Amino acid sequence: MLYLITGQPGNGKTLRAMALMRDEYERNQAAVKAGKEQPRRFFSNVKGATLDENPKAFPWVERLPDHNDWTQLPDSAYVQYDEAHSDGKTPGLERYGKLFPSTGKPGESEDQRIRAMSTHRHRGVDIVLITQWPSKIHHQVRTLVGKHIHMNRAMGIAAAGTFTWTRVQTDPYDEKGREAADEEIWSYDKTLYDRYISATHHTAAYKFKMPKKIKNGLITGTIIMAMIAAVFTYNGWWGAMLPGLGGQGAGQAQAQPGEAGAAPPGLPPMFQPNAPNNADAIEVLMPGYGAYSELRTTPTPTLAGCVRGRTCRCFNTDGLQIDMTRQQCERLLADPLPFNVYHPYRETARERPESLARAPSAAIPDQPPATTLRGGSAARYGDVHTDYGDYGISTGRYVGQGIAR
Repeated sequence: MLYLITGQPGNGKTLRAMALMRDEYERNQAAVKAGKEQPRRFFSNVKGATLDENPKAFPWVERLPDHNDWTQLPDSAYVQYDEAHSDGKTPGLERYGKLFPSTGKPGESEDQRIRAMSTHRHRGVDIVLITQWPSKIHHQVRTLVGKHIHMNRAMGIAAAGTFTWTRVQTDPYDEKGREAADEEIWSYDKTLYDRYISATHHTAAYKFKMPKKIKNGLITGTIIMAMIAAVFTYNGWWGAMLPGLGGQGAGQAQAQPGEAGAAPPGLPPMFQPNAPNNADAIEVLMPGYGAYSELRTTPTPTLAGCVRGRTCRCFNTDGLQIDMTRQQCERLLADPLPFNVYHPYRETARERPESLARAPSAAIPDQPPATTLRGGSAARYGDVHTDYGDYGISTGRYVGQGIAR
């Protein structure tokens, strides 16, 4: 296969080429041991890739002959061409000689090495071309490439993003072209650093550098998070110091024994004065008034009265007996709850003027005749003269049910 590896200087294209060659060598050695293949020979013009230039180089890598002609190498050879765009005249590239530079001339090349590339697979030869940009290679060679790998190093980290196509991508940074590529992050193999000579491995120019935009974004984000944390910390501190401003804690929200409005201990939860009454609170945003929680009363039955005789029973405002023990009932009679200002108590016959109390029932439509209570006073349905507790509060619900203290 014909490989093309591109990338800007220092992006790891030569390192990637060395990794590919090592992987192929190990694969071939395993196949040789299995008796499936013959040993391959590996040639390279990479600086320091052979023992004559670098004592730490792989011993199985041979220096590419000066003729640079892959057609003169043995069958199944593996050939690396670093700086494959070299024209043999550019200062600094003299050691590479003339390889496969772009000439700008249309038609087929006169170079026999290039013309023979169309049949290089017939001999089992693999050729790897390394250069900075695809257009620097002769156009006829580009049409024969079977795998194009572009290296893109970011922020100077020891890794590069690799984009791989099955043919040459003229512009590796084209967005549509990248969508068709196989993309991955390739971490640099540090074990290969000593296997060849590269001036870009340890230079300060390629140390980690965070882009300015990312750095500014991180700084801004840190400041914002610190401000948010400060606000929450401030509110929490004031909430602990000033419960009236910051909110009450769980212990502060409960009434202390002996305080006004405190319910006797042991009552069912529905009679606890501090039970939450805003379970259905809705968060509303009103223009000019900010956000508030709308409180709405809920039709929850409350205690209406208690009767003690042979037994002790308490009833709610719906006329239903409340499930409680005799001890709880007697505790309510001994230490009654305060007056419920939210309950619409009706005026009793004793509290109304005598003229109104004796008014005919026809004055109120659909009203049953008056009932004579014990003691001779008259009351209409819905009125009662039953007191409960020590406060003498008329609850007004049970005329006609025979409930009296």
